[in-house]
Amino acid sequence: MAATELGRQRSPIIVLVAALMVQCGLIALLPGLIRVTGRGAARLPLPLRLSVRDAVRHRVRTASAVAAVMGATTAVIAMSVSVHTSSVTAEAAYATLQPLGSTRISAFDADDRQWAKVRETVATVLPGAQPVFAKTARVTRSGEPLVLDPQLFSCGEACFFHDSLWNVLVGDERLLTFLLGGRDPAAAAALAAGKAVVSHPSALKNGMVTLRPTDQADELVRVPAVTVAPKDARLAFVLVPEAAVSEAKFTLAERDLFVMAKPANAERAGRDLRAVAKSATLEVETGYHGKQFGLLLVLLGAGALLVLGGTFAATGLAAADMRRDLDTMSAVGARPATRRLVVAAQAGYIAGLGALVGLVAGVVSGAALALPRRASSLYGNTHLAVPWLFVAAVVIGLPMVAALVSGLCTRTGPALTRRVS
Repeated sequence: MAATELGRQRSPIIVLVAALMVQCGLIALLPGLIRVTGRGAARLPLPLRLSVRDAVRHRVRTASAVAAVMGATTAVIAMSVSVHTSSVTAEAAYATLQPLGSTRISAFDADDRQWAKVRETVATVLPGAQPVFAKTARVTRSGEPLVLDPQLFSCGEACFFHDSLWNVLVGDERLLTFLLGGRDPAAAAALAAGKAVVSHPSALKNGMVTLRPTDQADELVRVPAVTVAPKDARLAFVLVPEAAVSEAKFTLAERDLFVMAKPANAERAGRDLRAVAKSATLEVETGYHGKQFGLLLVLLGAGALLVLGGTFAATGLAAADMRRDLDTMSAVGARPATRRLVVAAQAGYIAGLGALVGLVAGVVSGAALALPRRASSLYGNTHLAVPWLFVAAVVIGLPMVAALVSGLCTRTGPALTRRVS
């Protein structure tokens, strides 16, 4: 465990080496652990008691099978913790540039004639929608858009949003109401007084918001600002009054609009817009969409293949060794179901013990792989998360499946050893 923590602080390679060391240590402890679990076998029902005692009697064989299951479980759970942590962290750091469910249409390089055609096309691709227009600070003296200056943030590297994720707009109270999802009289009054409105205080320093062209020019625009709390806390925007940018003698042009609606076919609508202005873009905000479900499904399939395969192979060997005992049980009147329960319990014991031991090692290794060397990143803190439903499917579900399949596939009658004439 100490090596794992050292690896987390230094390098992922050390984490993998430490995980291998942990596996070797656990394998060495398995025979003793199997012996300990056998101490309570006397209190179990007959089928379970026979299975556990047989596993304890053949500790070397059982330990090999449990080690195989443990290794597969450790790898699958470690990867699932890493994947789930990355997804949860990305979702927590997800920033949206427009309200959820809205469509943004821009054409920053279009001229006035092309923009007029864009507005006409919007009425076609989004019939009945009421667009909200913005004079964006995208046309400047240098030809580059205005963005936030990240060096002047008040929060250093642990900012709420990265500078490139902020939406710098120039507009009026109507645009402010659209972004906030409702009217805010105090924010509207500040905007009318020439102050900028930002969605998070991390964009401010000493009560000012600082803008600069993206070509790294020295011409900075500093505007007094206030913060607001939009309905969607992930919304990242800086709304600057037109007067503040005009005083800095930057050229403004209406090349941006928002609509609280979605086109029936976003791809076709985008093609229609680009047909009238090559630089036109259409963005529909649908929220965060992670890909962890598919990755976890693949991991579950791989885990099932390895865990069940190892369990069935070991159970088959155990059943062969127990054949005489099982035949004796049948000869003295044991029901076929008892024979099935003995084999099912053997498979459940092997898979269950391996999965439980692998759970501990997998969570520790997964946490070490998921957590960065620094507790926070530019997008905020890393949120360690364990996919408990996935873990339950691996640690509880797979052993139950192994036991069920093994029991169903077991012969219910004794095998004839010789022919009676």
